[in-house]
Amino acid sequence: MPSMEISGKTIEDALQAALEQLQVPPERVEVEVLEEPGKGVLGIGGAEAKIRVTVLKPAALEAERFLTGLFERMEIDAELEHRLGTPDTGPAIIDVRGSDLGILIGWRGDTLRALQLIANGAVRQALPEADPVVVDVERYRARREESVREVALRAGDRAKRNRERVGLEPMQAYERRVIHTTLAEDPDLSTESEGEDPERRVVITPKDAVRQDIVEYSRPRPAFGRENDRGGRGRGFGGGRGRR
Repeated sequence: MPSMEISGKTIEDALQAALEQLQVPPERVEVEVLEEPGKGVLGIGGAEAKIRVTVLKPAALEAERFLTGLFERMEIDAELEHRLGTPDTGPAIIDVRGSDLGILIGWRGDTLRALQLIANGAVRQALPEADPVVVDVERYRARREESVREVALRAGDRAKRNRERVGLEPMQAYERRVIHTTLAEDPDLSTESEGEDPERRVVITPKDAVRQDIVEYSRPRPAFGRENDRGGRGRGFGGGRGRR
């Protein structure tokens, strides 16, 4: 999803210039206003408008159309926004925002994963060659990934400090990928996934491990008031190189 910043006398002028440079129709872009057009002394010679224009992937647009219709039928009031994955060449991410959207997340994200599955199924029906799209609700997935990264670093430190193999709790596939990616650059650790879904988990092994049996790692409970695994606010989260 290429993005560019551009200025113009008005927002409309800046957008038109961006569309000409990007060579895409207006329905394929998302526009963020960075600076409103201003006025100089006596209203003459003011500052120009500045906008950021992002070209949306066809798959993201198709997913947005499907989700908008689905939420209308479910009578759920929500807004959809796009953002880039990491790295920028990764899948498009659609953020669903609104109030009281816990019903779209479910316990430990189960409903959210189902929502992403059916959204991508709808995209593939319309665009068979389209890349997968990631669906997030109130940035639950982003917060969850950050929590998993913290777990990976703490468990990795423990594995190296005690020279023991550390087994994490069972996780979903995308969470295991976060563990592998987080520890991939640590030359003193390797990671691998063991077991079968839904009990599949990551095991972290230090290169100088003296203990070969797996020590279970339990993450400490966060303080009261952290965001919980259902994406709402309240009680807190429950609950090297590698391969998936």
